[in-house]
Amino acid sequence: MKILKFWWTSLWNFEMINKSSEIILKAKWNEDVIVVVSAMSGVTNLLIELSEFALSWDKQKISENLLFIREKHLEVLRQKTDWKNIKQIEDEINEIIKNLEIILDSIFLLKQLSNRNKAVILYFWEILSSKLLSYFIKEKWIFSKSYLSRDYLVSSWKYLDWDCDIIESKKILKKFMENVDLKNEIPVFTWFWWWNKWDVYLFDRWWSDYVATLLWWISNASCVEIWTDTNWVMSADPRKVDFPIIWNELDYEVASEFALSGAKILHPKTLSPVQEKNIPVYIKNTFFENSSWTKICKIDWEKWLKWVNISSKWVILTFIDPSMIWAAWFVYSVIKILENENVPIDVMATTETSFSISICEKYFSQELVEKLQNMKNQFKLVIEKDVCKISIVWDSINTHSILECIDEILMISKWAYNKCLTIYAKSDNPDRLLRHLHKNLFER
Repeated sequence: MKILKFWWTSLWNFEMINKSSEIILKAKWNEDVIVVVSAMSGVTNLLIELSEFALSWDKQKISENLLFIREKHLEVLRQKTDWKNIKQIEDEINEIIKNLEIILDSIFLLKQLSNRNKAVILYFWEILSSKLLSYFIKEKWIFSKSYLSRDYLVSSWKYLDWDCDIIESKKILKKFMENVDLKNEIPVFTWFWWWNKWDVYLFDRWWSDYVATLLWWISNASCVEIWTDTNWVMSADPRKVDFPIIWNELDYEVASEFALSGAKILHPKTLSPVQEKNIPVYIKNTFFENSSWTKICKIDWEKWLKWVNISSKWVILTFIDPSMIWAAWFVYSVIKILENENVPIDVMATTETSFSISICEKYFSQELVEKLQNMKNQFKLVIEKDVCKISIVWDSINTHSILECIDEILMISKWAYNKCLTIYAKSDNPDRLLRHLHKNLFER
């Protein structure tokens, strides 16, 4: 058995959903399969916008977005003119949209957009795409059913960006595997949410690959295939670098470092369930299904490959205090405030009298600054905004040659094994700096 995960680019429109269903059926001829899906393209962002429009009660924008979401899914059905049960499917989609509109009305009445409300809104997108794909599969004369992740994955009790309770989820999925007839059925799983009697809890939007590998871990599938709009993991973003190097094989740990450094082909947690038993993960292209791909598996530790990425919109907070004898307490206090505010730390660096932390710009606010400033007397807080993060994964990093390429360096973090380097710096043109670094590292 294998797990097939389809990204939103694989569910772009009628043609892509139809093609994805054909890929699934080809796989089914050889072995049993379980499918995990994302939302159709554009729906995720529209639902995020809807939550904001509901708070400000922009009735026109709400109506426009709801109409677009509804028509986007119904248009797929209309192109499948030979469906006998199209009226039933339309009714189901309309019912889902109606329920979403009721929830938006309640947000307007409460005048509150909490994480709980956001979670309730965002879970709608995957229900629609999973139903559509399941219908396409059934129309090709193989039974398929849409399964909601809420019934099988147990949350660690956070409304947004939750982790999975592996032990409890494994118990539930084990019962599912014992009762489902995979010989005569193709299950299509949603990936985004779980709920109890009252609340909805969500993975963040990049975690669907993690759900796919989690299903493997529980079901003991032979491999995981992630179907997206690219065939390979490369040495840099091909939209920004002219001649990126293609990696046909990657070690699990290297691929994880790539993901943490900004390669959005995988979520950083994706590989943890499969790494222990050396089960391969394949990155495949729905648009060119017969082309080559990147295989992620266990390979020689010394044969680390290379990656460079630059991301923008970072903030560095530096805490300066000459009396750092109480540094342990000071650092703990900062981390505690950030934890209470749900602000993740990316990198930390220390000196004898100071320490610096980097956070994503979206988590930065004046309220956070005030809470940090009130925790202790007589220290200086220095804030650097509009910072770029440079991430490098390499088999043997020559730090000096890299630093020579960067003008205004603010903070550096280096892995002890000399294979990962993170630099925070100021740059007027991050894309040009990325091309310069890539040429320096790979094209010499």
